[in-house]
Amino acid sequence: MRAEPINWKYVRIGECELTARTFNLLRSNGMEILGEVAARSDSDLLALPGFGRISLLEVKELLAAFKRSMPDETKAMTWRRLLEPLLKKNGDTLDEVVFEWGDLPEDNGPLMTDEEELNRVFQPKPERAMGRPFHAHSERGIYFVVKLDDGESVRYIPKYPGSGRKPIHY
Repeated sequence: MRAEPINWKYVRIGECELTARTFNLLRSNGMEILGEVAARSDSDLLALPGFGRISLLEVKELLAAFKRSMPDETKAMTWRRLLEPLLKKNGDTLDEVVFEWGDLPEDNGPLMTDEEELNRVFQPKPERAMGRPFHAHSERGIYFVVKLDDGESVRYIPKYPGSGRKPIHY
């Protein structure tokens, strides 16, 4: 299953075409994604040390371009959005599943809780991992991430082969 493009609010500012000055000012003030920048008012941005009207204009033009071209938040893909229907179909809930998370090659940031990882939005570029790989188990079966030609998917294998259920790709 191919992930849909992510919401513009989750795009990292490092992936945007910003001047070095504007990028450095935003980053040094703790803004990593466009949603954090968009949440600030013009006066909040102008209050940042060294952030002037030219930087403000650049940010406003960038946000306007992204708002026109990116889908809305309801189409953002997360492991939670992908897993919940599968869990329900197999008689499991998120509370019953134990997750073990793999590494994201380009993201060696702080450890996140299961809740944060499940809500992490997939990256839009196909050469990157779309979500943090995992395998999880419940009393009924095992879920894990597999790489297919068209992206990543989740595979479910029931623990009890005599159940008559075959391994399933979702």
